Parts: sequence; C-alpha cells; structure tokens
Amino acid sequence: MSEQVTNLRIVTLKEIKENARVEGNSEDKLLLRKGEAAEETILNLMERTLDDIEDEFGLVPAPIKEAILMYATHLYENRGITNPTALYNVPYGIDAMLKPYIRL
Repeated sequence: MSEQVTNLRIVTLKEIKENARVEGNSEDKLLLRKGEAAEETILNLMERTLDDIEDEFGLVPAPIKEAILMYATHLYENRGITNPTALYNVPYGIDAMLKPYIRL
C-alpha cells in the first residue's frame, strides 16, 4: 500500500511498522487506521492542532512523534477493551512525553 494515499500527517506507515515490529504488507490497512487514530488522539490530548504545533516548534518534536508511535502500537496490539480502566487511562510513558506540550 502506498503511503501517499494515507491520512497520516505526522508519522509514516513505515515508522509504525518498525515500531510495532510488523513485516510484510498484510497488516498495512489496519496499521494505517491505528496510526490515524493515534495521531488524532494525541493531538486531542494536547488540545492542539498540527498547524499549531508546527507554528510553535517548526517540526513536530520527537517526543510527540514517539508518543504517536507508541499509541499506534498499543492500539494494534490491544484491539479490544481488556479492562474498564483501559477506556480512560493513557499509558504513563505517553503522558510523560506529552506533558510539556499540553495546553493549559
């Protein structure tokens, strides 16, 4: 699947696959959905837009990109709700990376 036809704006399919340790192309469609959801979720958690981040920092800071990759991998590996707290909690590592960028 070509990366030019995705809605990913911050990370690439290749980066998601490397982070999730996925080889081959059979999971591309699923990984793209997880990546798109992760990007949108992370932006929402920070109460920011991509344009806002790029205006302030130029490039998207590495911790934000890493948080997106971690969350996309988390969504890929945990495709169902495993317990009620999974609905409301963001993994600590992601929270720690995003904290400096969250709008107060």
